[in-house]
Amino acid sequence: MRQEIRQYFIFTKQEKRAVMVLSAFIIIMLILPYVVNRAEPDETPIDEKTLSQIQEFKQSYESQLANSSYDNSYKKEAAAVTLFYFDPNTIGVAEWMKLGLSQKQAEVIERYKSKGGRFWKPEDIRKIFVISDEKKEELLPYVAIADSKGNNDFGKRDFNLKPEKKKYELFDFDPNKIGLADWVKLGLSEKQATTIENYKAKGGKFRKPEDIRKIFVLSDEKKEELLPYVVTGETPPIAKEKAQFEKSDIKERIVYERPKIIVDINLADSAGFEKLYGIGPKLASRIVQYREWLGGFYTIDQIREVYGLPDSTFQKLKPDLRISAIELKKIAINSADYNTLKKHPYTRNLAYRIVKYRDSNTPFKTKEHICRIPEMTDELCRKLQRYIVLE
Repeated sequence: MRQEIRQYFIFTKQEKRAVMVLSAFIIIMLILPYVVNRAEPDETPIDEKTLSQIQEFKQSYESQLANSSYDNSYKKEAAAVTLFYFDPNTIGVAEWMKLGLSQKQAEVIERYKSKGGRFWKPEDIRKIFVISDEKKEELLPYVAIADSKGNNDFGKRDFNLKPEKKKYELFDFDPNKIGLADWVKLGLSEKQATTIENYKAKGGKFRKPEDIRKIFVLSDEKKEELLPYVVTGETPPIAKEKAQFEKSDIKERIVYERPKIIVDINLADSAGFEKLYGIGPKLASRIVQYREWLGGFYTIDQIREVYGLPDSTFQKLKPDLRISAIELKKIAINSADYNTLKKHPYTRNLAYRIVKYRDSNTPFKTKEHICRIPEMTDELCRKLQRYIVLE
């Protein structure tokens, strides 16, 4: 009997496999309904209008979140900028910030001063690498360095008006006999006068008027201005008479000797700029390079933006400059990448902010829209609009 029952439970290898497959299939069929019921959502179906409103709210929230993150990371709070006369050697972080600098910029300058750094003349403000060229030129007219006695000329003046040149008097003098005060009256700085007096104290002597040209601390222009007034003990009578004659008509003589040169700033090459007063090969090359970076000049005053060109030199050569109307090279502001924006002088310091602002918002629809970029000044925005184009 037991053997008869046992023979019903004896399977071949193929039958065992079939039983296993069948058993697995039965188990899956029993479990599947429970799995399907749990996967089904319990929520009531949402209509298309509600779904659309939810999507709009989500997009608006994400946009606000992105803008908030950008402002917190990159946009400094716009403090009221007050321009006033200041001595960069004596003001602190708070005053720098009132002038429109960020706290980080102000701290870098103060750190430089704490290590012995000093501003000797107003133009030294251009050496501050942490502020833009536009900000340097904005601050320059308001810089007043204290003299050795601690005096400052803190008079009020119009915005962007350059300080007047110090008045001086020209008179006959013997460089071997005059002192520090007389040199200053002739228009030299105390530092220049001290250098000359130190040279004389060590045995230096001016034997003829032309020796005045050997004073290395004077500019060539100042040397030629003083030369007709120099009278040394060894000056021949004829030379004295000639000096007296030239002295009475020195301005006309200089104008006569220097031929009139007209240079077109949009067409001239380096050699053309070198013909101008005070322009050497290095500065001429900078002007041409700056013109290429800009994409052309639209006004003669843009020459003042060239690094290393003193305003006094620009004022003297300005009458010799002309400008041809050319088609300026434009930047596609809605598609230009970071590297393209970094090359242009007007977008160089704001390249990252422009790209970030453009990606976080809609494309620029008008040229005036560019003025919304953080840290974009009104003056820079007006200039930049001439060099951008909207697709």
